[in-house]
Amino acid sequence: MRIVFIEFSVNSGCTAMSSRTILDHFGVVDKYQRLYIVVGNYTPIPGPVAYLKYIPSKNRSIWCRHNTDLCFERVFRFYSSKIIENVVWERNQRTVYDPYLGSYVPIVPWYEVLEIIDPREVVSRLLKNCRDFLECLALEVIQAIHDNIAIEYSSIGITGSIMFGIHNIEVSDIDVVIYGVDNAKKFIEGVNTVELFEFVNESRFKDIVNNISKLHNVSPYLAQKIVTKFRRFVYKGKEVTIVFVDDNSWSFKNVVKSSRCADVVVRSNEYSYEFLLYPSKGYVFIEEIDGRPVKEYIEVLSFESVYSIPLFYGGRYRCRALVQVLDDDSMRIVLGARECRDSYMEIFDQ
Repeated sequence: MRIVFIEFSVNSGCTAMSSRTILDHFGVVDKYQRLYIVVGNYTPIPGPVAYLKYIPSKNRSIWCRHNTDLCFERVFRFYSSKIIENVVWERNQRTVYDPYLGSYVPIVPWYEVLEIIDPREVVSRLLKNCRDFLECLALEVIQAIHDNIAIEYSSIGITGSIMFGIHNIEVSDIDVVIYGVDNAKKFIEGVNTVELFEFVNESRFKDIVNNISKLHNVSPYLAQKIVTKFRRFVYKGKEVTIVFVDDNSWSFKNVVKSSRCADVVVRSNEYSYEFLLYPSKGYVFIEEIDGRPVKEYIEVLSFESVYSIPLFYGGRYRCRALVQVLDDDSMRIVLGARECRDSYMEIFDQ
């Protein structure tokens, strides 16, 4: 298998060919009925950045489109930058070099896009008509968030298999998106007041922590800080995952001149809510790069919530990150970049 690489010139910026604003966790259906999940709130000119999640199956499977014979198979179960990279290679997904990110990114070319699905529009549909038990259960979760935490329906989305209409009532979970940093803060402060939501049991908690620790090279202690009720809970026996997403599209002004992987020591302020969003974009105080003192605030991008959520809590961390120099000579670090195969994060001890 091979990846087709396309380079595009920098002229009037990275305005998408489509006029529609596309945000993280939107769904994309291509003309071959392959199903993708959008990554990030930034769209290069050739098409949305997205990873392939489901492909049509010739056989009956547990993921079938509502009231049709069209079924799908899941490409992968666990998410990480390494797994996504492997899927891109194996499935020959189109990739472009983006000069603002300084990296090759997987896209769905606009000429192959059949449909863009907004998770918030899925909620609008559920409010009018839930078609089966799982959709109605998802609607109850949404209504509980709206009624108890006062988040508007227009800021709540449903993603994953329910968004695509291929969910299985028995095995599928409920994936909820909360849009906007203010709503993320409101949700975290209010989720414990919703008595209907229960935290996952001890056995499930340990399994999740172990998977995160092994998959992303973080300590079990750090993994435990990531698995919280505001990210994952149980409603009437069904597991619910919460993702927080910026409700604004991203744009970049500066092209990346150079990149290298390095060991860095960073410090973030306590409760930096911008780092809850996925992907996250904020500022940290960087103390060291490969043991060399730096002492300045720089921008950080994170495409892996396992690395960005600890920054939300605040503290000092040592991690392996992609250090970029932009064309205005400013620096930026990127966490969870596939270019750094030995990525890790640990609490920094003096």
